[in-house]
Amino acid sequence: MKTKIISKKGAFRLIETAGERMPYKAIKYLRDHETDEEIIQRIVKYLKIGYNWNHPDNNIDAALWYGIVAENHLDLRMVDAIIELFSKDKYIDIDSLNEQASYLVYKLCEKFGDEAIEKFIDTIEKMLPTEYRCLYLTDCIYFADKEKYGEQLLRLLDNPNTGDILFVATTLANANFTNVVPRLKELISIYEKEEKKDWYAGELEEAIVAMTQKDWQQPYGETQKDWQQPYGETRKDWEEHYRHQINNTPVHEQMQEMKERAKVIAKERGEEFNEDLFPDVKPQKPTHIRRNDPCYCGSGKKYKRCCMNK
Repeated sequence: MKTKIISKKGAFRLIETAGERMPYKAIKYLRDHETDEEIIQRIVKYLKIGYNWNHPDNNIDAALWYGIVAENHLDLRMVDAIIELFSKDKYIDIDSLNEQASYLVYKLCEKFGDEAIEKFIDTIEKMLPTEYRCLYLTDCIYFADKEKYGEQLLRLLDNPNTGDILFVATTLANANFTNVVPRLKELISIYEKEEKKDWYAGELEEAIVAMTQKDWQQPYGETQKDWQQPYGETRKDWEEHYRHQINNTPVHEQMQEMKERAKVIAKERGEEFNEDLFPDVKPQKPTHIRRNDPCYCGSGKKYKRCCMNK
């Protein structure tokens, strides 16, 4: 039986109970709906509590689905919601949600200008010394006025050992902030002397070349335009993008993969792995699941042959 969406309330319910299976019709219904306060409040709520593992309504899947809905209902309150999304103590790297939030950063800056740009840049400056999550906010740099924000953005490169400095540095170059070139050259000199970061130097050299040489192109075909595009300009239409990207990998399996990857990174850096940053997440049973549907636990079996009677 096909689900028919006949009201906002019904769409809200489907999005919040769909689990990891994309509630396509509910998303489309709300995207096409006239913008109103109820829709905006729902979007803001679930973006804010994403990654808040202690919140009773925490629902990473709903945060992603509402993030897609948000594209057609942009509101300045979503700026603070996205900042809060990435400000959690027990933040976990879920690619789809992070990329959707990054796309919203682009769209919000495009629509609201300095009202959004200033908040995102201030947050990057605050996060950068200790965090590895501000990279999802950096599309705001492409909209920043060079005269107004140039000095503040240059300060982001003060400490060569901070979080996402490489990504921020290359983004500044890609956005043609020519005032950072002398600092990039200083960083290259620093990184060339560090065995584990010598590849940073190569990345920054390419960024300078892409910024300063007209019609630059790499040997494998990447052009200056490709190099300098913000994420928000590379993403396809939401339907095409998510039909290919959502691969039904359960969130608990994604998180286990992230945990193993984080262990490898910590070992490479000679750091102690913090187990507390990766709380156990059990597979979520969708409210609507049929006997012959694939089981939500990710086993590959049908629901009736797996968790139906548990």
